[in-house]
Amino acid sequence: MKSKIDNNLRNAKNIGATIEKYLNEIGIFTLADLAETTSVKAFIKIREQHPEKTIPVCYYLYSLEGALLNLHWNDIPSELKKELKDKIEKENIKLTDEEKQYYNIITEKGDKTIFASEKF
Repeated sequence: MKSKIDNNLRNAKNIGATIEKYLNEIGIFTLADLAETTSVKAFIKIREQHPEKTIPVCYYLYSLEGALLNLHWNDIPSELKKELKDKIEKENIKLTDEEKQYYNIITEKGDKTIFASEKF
């Protein structure tokens, strides 16, 4: 028997008004829609829809994945963040210099999270 999950985007972790608006613009209105599309493809579509804006991987992509996992984006395991980043690279997505500035690799050290900028 399936458990009942709140499918409302606005009630999902990491989904505020701006992300919800961007998702709606690309035809995603529920968590089920997001799951079917995948966080990676949704991120790519949002970037394509807004080429004039900086859509940071470290916030948007991880927020979308976190919504699906019911986790705050910063609590997504480092291995999964790397896997998501690798999927973006496989799609030949080029990050602008401004986006590179925003992108962070997260490294766990003890109980403290350290953010180190990645060089491309």
